Amino acid sequence: LALATSMLVDLVENSENPTESLPKYASYQGCIVDFPKYLVKLQSKDGSFGDIDYQTITSSGGTSKQVEATSLAVIAWLKVDEYESKQSKDVRKEQYIEYAAQAMEFISSQASGMFFGSTQATALALKAIIYYETVLMQTIPKSAKAVLRIDGEVVEEKSLSVGNIRTEESESADEINIQTDETKCVSGQVWNECGSKCTPTCTEKQQMCVMMCVSRCECPTDKPYWDVHLSQCLDEQECEAKSFDADTSANGDVVIFDSTLAIKKGKLDVPGKVSNITIELIDTGNTSEQDRSERNPKLRVTGEFAYYSLIPPSSKNCVPELATKLTKTTLKEGEKASLVVEVKNRDSANSLHMVVAVIGVPAGLEVKVDTLKEFQNSGDVSYWETTPGFVTLYWRGLKPTENKELYLNVKAVSPGSFKGKASHVYQYYTSEDQYWVEGVEIEVLPNV
Repeated sequence: LALATSMLVDLVENSENPTESLPKYASYQGCIVDFPKYLVKLQSKDGSFGDIDYQTITSSGGTSKQVEATSLAVIAWLKVDEYESKQSKDVRKEQYIEYAAQAMEFISSQASGMFFGSTQATALALKAIIYYETVLMQTIPKSAKAVLRIDGEVVEEKSLSVGNIRTEESESADEINIQTDETKCVSGQVWNECGSKCTPTCTEKQQMCVMMCVSRCECPTDKPYWDVHLSQCLDEQECEAKSFDADTSANGDVVIFDSTLAIKKGKLDVPGKVSNITIELIDTGNTSEQDRSERNPKLRVTGEFAYYSLIPPSSKNCVPELATKLTKTTLKEGEKASLVVEVKNRDSANSLHMVVAVIGVPAGLEVKVDTLKEFQNSGDVSYWETTPGFVTLYWRGLKPTENKELYLNVKAVSPGSFKGKASHVYQYYTSEDQYWVEGVEIEVLPNV
């Protein structure tokens, strides 16, 4: 329905004289009016679309399919609003912006690193985000504040200038607030007659830089990292303390919340306690309370929180199963063993599509890639790749109850006791559902 809506809008708008060139123009107009209304009825309370109980023709399922459907709905609604605005002689129509905002909240909540599920889901999500932010920029306020709450209590507030849009022509992060006048060094910077052309930051501590002297103000050696947003020099610990980020995606402005402040106030310091952390972006650029309440839903904030576990919990919805083991748990330097990988389709009725197994390899072992090449040539795997600490295996599909058992040749290269990171298996188009197993352990003895 969302695809049909977008296609009809494009068809009508791209016709030079639609009333004459399109025989069904009146019907198209009616569909452009009615289809978005049907979409509103189909939208779930969390802003999403799509029944998760079946897969699409491209094998998308679960969250990835919901992201795809929701992104298409956002694009359709915004296209209709834009089309109707043009039809009403530049009187801006925002009939569906609030429904799109709810959908965008769902899409944003599904982000994991740089992805929104599968490749297809990510591509559609990015299209929806760009379209939405383009519309949002037309009504965005000039100022706002970001509020960090933990368990309902305000821990910290930060103000930001939302209307100060950064463009490609803006100053780079390296140049902002970096003076080339000795008398103007500020914010803890010191003068250096032979300084570096590059400026280390918390996010880019090591940079590729031209070896040349530049007379300039720069951060001292005890606080070598320049923070663009705080306009001050930071040391390693201060960089690490900046764990709460609020990012206004409309223009890239960033607010940093200090996690140590939350701990000092008795928050986030109780082992096992589950806290409700919220970051709210509030419009402060309007004088009218009514204006403020009307525009607040269009102000969005995204945050990212990371945690680490030796073995994450498995999803009960994950169909493929994984088992790993080493044929030997003690080796001498130079000796070889096998890392046994077993992947099974637990469904007795249905085939699985695009199965991926990520296998953790202990640091003291080296995987022999010749074996992996043989697996691919024989059809035991569709594709493989190695990254530091992992071997990733791919299958285009697994038949009902099919079981794949592979013996990866490994060689002991470094003495010591090692444990690999946890291994997991999942279907590519439902990557949120993963089955995890503990990493394998090995003791490598030195050759004496």
